Amino acid sequence: MAPMVPDGTVPGDRSDIDLGIVLTESRCQWTSRGKKRSETSMERSTMREQMTIEQIFFHVLTTFDDVVETTNWGERALFYNPGRLLSKGVYLLTVKEKDGVNDRASHVDRPGVFRLNLGITKTSYLERFHAIPARPTEGGTVDTGHDFTRIDTIMPHPVNGWMC
Repeated sequence: MAPMVPDGTVPGDRSDIDLGIVLTESRCQWTSRGKKRSETSMERSTMREQMTIEQIFFHVLTTFDDVVETTNWGERALFYNPGRLLSKGVYLLTVKEKDGVNDRASHVDRPGVFRLNLGITKTSYLERFHAIPARPTEGGTVDTGHDFTRIDTIMPHPVNGWMC
């Protein structure tokens, strides 16, 4: 089964727009064939307990076909790559575990904090956030009015939220 990102699209059917979710607990609900998969025991447990990066990766890698794990810019990433025909595949999600020179707005260097980045369609982005921000200056963040350090909040990616 091909993975569907939270807006219900299959990777490759969307623009490269990122969401950033700074997490200590994950309340992500993955969809499969257009239906929410909130009835599994793993997902029920995530509503009460902290979901680790390993659990997120395990769930995605064991639930969806043709998803491969890679490392990009020192971050772990999952790409949709049927038959491994592409060098990496189509971006699905990344996890930001440490602050970097050009991406430190989320302050993920705090103990137990990470940011889950998901790709969504431009339409879904506009429905949720209403406008695509301008490209930030080098080392800056997009100007959306969001507090990128806020926990458990869906918001634009602090650096790449301008990309469409």
